[in-house]
Amino acid sequence: MMAKPGVPLLLRRQTFKAELSARSLDFQSLVGRPARYDDGCMPCVMIITRADDREADYISLRLAAAGIPLLRIDSDRCAGAELVWDVFRGIVSVGGEQFRPRVFWSRYFSASSIDAPAPDGIAHYVREQWGAWAESMQPPMDVVMVNRLTGRWQPSRIAQLAAARKAGLRVPASVVTTCPGLAPDLIPGSGDLVMKSLGEHLIEETPGNAIGLFPRRVSRAELSDDRTVESAPVLVQEFVPSSGELRINWADGEFVAFRLDKRSMDVERLDVSEVSIERVPMPPELTGPLTLLCEQWNLQLAAFDLLDTPWGYVFLEVNPAFDWLWLENHVEGRPVSSAVCDFLINAFEEVSS
Repeated sequence: MMAKPGVPLLLRRQTFKAELSARSLDFQSLVGRPARYDDGCMPCVMIITRADDREADYISLRLAAAGIPLLRIDSDRCAGAELVWDVFRGIVSVGGEQFRPRVFWSRYFSASSIDAPAPDGIAHYVREQWGAWAESMQPPMDVVMVNRLTGRWQPSRIAQLAAARKAGLRVPASVVTTCPGLAPDLIPGSGDLVMKSLGEHLIEETPGNAIGLFPRRVSRAELSDDRTVESAPVLVQEFVPSSGELRINWADGEFVAFRLDKRSMDVERLDVSEVSIERVPMPPELTGPLTLLCEQWNLQLAAFDLLDTPWGYVFLEVNPAFDWLWLENHVEGRPVSSAVCDFLINAFEEVSS
């Protein structure tokens, strides 16, 4: 069978759209960095992300209070920036000022978000070059690189499932296919299935204009009735009924767990207004397996998603770049923010000493 034109099943009924702002709210970018120099360079924490990253904004403020400069390069604001990376000396010059990164964290830097003011052919070149730079940004080994073994799609969703299963966690039955209609024949059972992206949950058709690519629950009958060979592969899994979800944040040895209770058991875009969120104790039976995965993937900062089911917890995925402020807005204090910032501050001071 040949792929047929048409809207892929995963894209149907995807209604979430958002305009991602390229306006910086970063404290140090707006107000100024702490005056700290070492041999003519400014030692710093370096984060590559995008402007619409409120967690990075929060980190900027906390680092400023600790007297630590932050060098932040946002993908949606980088086109035309004056940058020089001295690869072997580990010095990054931006706008004529020299920085020596001591801690490096790659978060949401995305070539697709770059609004290059150039003809189409050159705009594609600009995005390719900046994307290649972000992927090759490997600081010297004496720099603390957060989640050094991860990349934009690493570990992949499939590698995550395989490793979690080996670590003793239950995972959904899964297949990857360009013909979703075949999945009901390959996944045991009679219940519904879930279609998921192998890549990002948001895609940008044009810079700053994002559409959702969120998991979609479908019946076996709906999939079986459509035997179209689609133009790209998707992940299809069994739908696992659950009483709620766990978001477990990891910050260099510390777990901070939240429970999310949804009014609906569907798996479409999470509407926070319809979710009850509370901080909960870390389930002791998850400590060992999740710590093992963090060690295996060399994760210092990450978030795990699991389902709470009558048969125990079911692993869904790990996110090496993750958001947490939306969870903290529903509880007292800033437990994840404090753990993340403490790690970055301690790592910076230890390397700089």
